[in-house]
Amino acid sequence: MARRLCLPLCTGLCMGFGLLSAPALGGPVALLNISANIAATCDIGGSPSGALASGLIDFGSHTREDAPQIAVTGDLPIRCNSAGTALTISFDDGENATGSQRYMRGPGGVRVPYELRQGSASAPLWDDQPHSIATITDETQQISIYGRIVSMPAETPDGSYSDLVRIRIDY
Repeated sequence: MARRLCLPLCTGLCMGFGLLSAPALGGPVALLNISANIAATCDIGGSPSGALASGLIDFGSHTREDAPQIAVTGDLPIRCNSAGTALTISFDDGENATGSQRYMRGPGGVRVPYELRQGSASAPLWDDQPHSIATITDETQQISIYGRIVSMPAETPDGSYSDLVRIRIDY
């Protein structure tokens, strides 16, 4: 009899120490699918994230007589977290535009017309239409912007002139 009492006691102790497994219950079995989707994200210089430096087109200091020759290039940083991300970029006409002509505004509300082109003087304008950008790698890339002052009004007062152009990327 001692043997019969000992076996249930030993079985209970052994299961408590994990030496024997509990008998399987006869209920239904289900599978639970686990998944995640990691979306591509891109960032552009000057965005609210602050992760990349702002792009800048600075025409510098000039006299009115310099106007037809005032041209500069600048870069706009873009970075995507996934290599091979294709995107489009568009530029609005700026805060001081009339139609599609961009203007910098200065003292007394005087406006100086300028244009932004896709990297060189003969390239197409950056405008509010989506422009495809070469496939982005997972490194920061620079989008080249060529800026040129179109003309300088004869009565342009000395002072600072500026505009703000919003740039949008879609991917």
